[in-house]
Amino acid sequence: MMYRVVSVSVFMSLAACSTGGGGSAVGGGAGGGGLFGARESNAATGQQTIRLAGRKILVQGPDGFCVDPASRLENRQGGFVVLGSCAALSGNDQAPSPARPAVLTVSVSPMPRDVATTTAGLQDFLATEDGQSQLVASGAAEILSVQSSGGVQVIHARDTSPTRPAALADEYWRGFIVVRGYLLSLTVSATASSAISDQYGRQMLLAFVNSMQNANPERQNAGNGIKNLFNRLL
Repeated sequence: MMYRVVSVSVFMSLAACSTGGGGSAVGGGAGGGGLFGARESNAATGQQTIRLAGRKILVQGPDGFCVDPASRLENRQGGFVVLGSCAALSGNDQAPSPARPAVLTVSVSPMPRDVATTTAGLQDFLATEDGQSQLVASGAAEILSVQSSGGVQVIHARDTSPTRPAALADEYWRGFIVVRGYLLSLTVSATASSAISDQYGRQMLLAFVNSMQNANPERQNAGNGIKNLFNRLL
């Protein structure tokens, strides 16, 4: 599978796009490994979850996806991690894998203290210059469409910048949720060798959103959560 030979520079480039390059690698193990380096199996079927942001956020992908612990980045502002096929990450062809190859990422950053963790608060933040920078991965990215699916606004974009990893296709799908005071940017990218349709990309992103929400249930006294994502933004 193509995943097994992708360079470690792929996840470093993705992390720079998602976090501004301010993270420091942790928990990756000596010499790299996993999805974006030499394969090293931590378990027969791959690692399905990992915690970020001081263990406050549990990352869990849709069926068939596992986290690449070698890609984990964290700093005081949040964290970042890549997910890929469990079969590819574990080196076990019998392990679960998605119907179509894709690379998922989650970037975690704290919501500004003066922004309410509500639908309106998220919309207001994403309308700012800092918020707009979250919508696309680079200045060369073009927004192809914005559609509402299951209460989530899904951004379909194309990134033709030279910093885009060569192992990934130009197109990706991105959405946002707020969990426990953190802004989570979730992205689905096609691989260069296996294109995916807009419909599949949207469905995979929504499945990723659902997995993350189920893994991080809001506390009963946490107040109003995000049900619709920046519906009036674009």
